[in-house]
Amino acid sequence: MAAAQQLAISATTLHEMGQIGYAVALIQDASTSLTPLESAASIALLREGQDDLAETAIGINGRSRAEEDVMRIAVELHALGLPDDAGAILRAALAQTPTQT
Repeated sequence: MAAAQQLAISATTLHEMGQIGYAVALIQDASTSLTPLESAASIALLREGQDDLAETAIGINGRSRAEEDVMRIAVELHALGLPDDAGAILRAALAQTPTQT
């Protein structure tokens, strides 16, 4: 989980320095390289002190990841004791999916 911890530390540091855009860009870039488990762990770490960055990570991962990855992240978030975040990432993914009629 070193990658998750590094992401959380780096994003938090950038945010605290007022570099919010860079923190968001870092989260965006990481969403393409972290595994679902690492993504869930990074969200959990961000949730410990940077709720706004955790929300950003949830939205980015929910919108940009493959459906299977989103489901795996949601399962991991639930296992980490974050059922509200699990639901939020699923809702973010659904908001990106065109409705079928």
